[in-house]
Amino acid sequence: MKKFLIGIFLLVSISFAQEEPNQQLKMLLAIIQGTFKDKVYTVTIEKAKEYLSKAPKNDKYIDEVVKILAYSYVKTNNKNDFIKFLKYVNTLNLKKNTKIYLYKLAADFIDQPQEKSKYLLELYKLTNNDKYLQILANILYKNKNWQALISLPDNKKINHLKVYALYKLGKYKQVIDYTDKLNKFSKNNLDFVLYYRGLSFLKLGNNKSAALAFEKLEEKDNKIKRFLADFYIKNKDFTNAEKYLKDLAKDPNTESYAFYYLGYIYQQKKNYKKALEYYKKALSFNDKYSIASLQSILKLKAKNLVPKESYYSIRVVLYKKQRTAEKFIKKHNLSQCFIYPFKHFYGVYCGLFTDKKQAKENLKILKETLKIKDVLVDKIKL
Repeated sequence: MKKFLIGIFLLVSISFAQEEPNQQLKMLLAIIQGTFKDKVYTVTIEKAKEYLSKAPKNDKYIDEVVKILAYSYVKTNNKNDFIKFLKYVNTLNLKKNTKIYLYKLAADFIDQPQEKSKYLLELYKLTNNDKYLQILANILYKNKNWQALISLPDNKKINHLKVYALYKLGKYKQVIDYTDKLNKFSKNNLDFVLYYRGLSFLKLGNNKSAALAFEKLEEKDNKIKRFLADFYIKNKDFTNAEKYLKDLAKDPNTESYAFYYLGYIYQQKKNYKKALEYYKKALSFNDKYSIASLQSILKLKAKNLVPKESYYSIRVVLYKKQRTAEKFIKKHNLSQCFIYPFKHFYGVYCGLFTDKKQAKENLKILKETLKIKDVLVDKIKL
């Protein structure tokens, strides 16, 4: 700004020496120059406005007076008048550099996103500098102005945000069309683009194309890995499914899911020993996958596909008739329970545990749920 002021002072002094302006305008220029130098901005504003109202349109000092007036508004923190002033100067035939100066000032000074956005767009149009378009796109993104964001010109540095905006607007088909050619996006943003391309396919019910998009991701989170594992299991592509399941088995949030489906895959491959190993790992979790694993183990045992082993289980109740035991399980919705013979009775047993301590912990929960006192941990052989 200091260089700008020196330039104005020199320009005005030299001009006075070469050409005498209108006496009144000359006096106004001197006052504007003096008050601006002395930082008496309120007087500068008043006199600069007066000058602009009286000077002819082809006045050679208009650009410099406009700059001084704009800067004075900033120094007095007068945002409302500054915005009104910018609307007025759009009617003037200003030099390109003057316009750039004004819009830069506005972009730094104005807080209101809608106003700020207008000046940033004008700056981009005047300078073709990507940084102004990036700042603008980030403001629109932050303020969730999706419609304005998708209307911005294409640029590698912001096109990924346009993809997100289209997705948020529910324009899934447009997301897919827009992301068909990836060379319009920065390499750093390709994963972001492919992610929303995949999600858009999902929204339209095209799981196969979604999987193809997600496979291209350099970094896949567990949510994506789980989708891909499910997709490959349903399509009997067990090799690819196993790859993702082994990754998911390393995360406590997806362990039981991964162990159960790894067991399922090996069962489909008729490797029953390996299937049993994974099902047993899933047993330690109290969730739907541990229940599913228990049921799978019971089926393997019933068909004699795996050797007998000892387990701990919770014996809940004994009945003389198998049908009565079945009714008890159904009545209490005990999906984790099964019938196992005990002497001359049919016992209702719940859970399979390789660890007695874990069985005892589950015993307490079951007692509270069923309100039955004579519940105990028993060792059985399956």
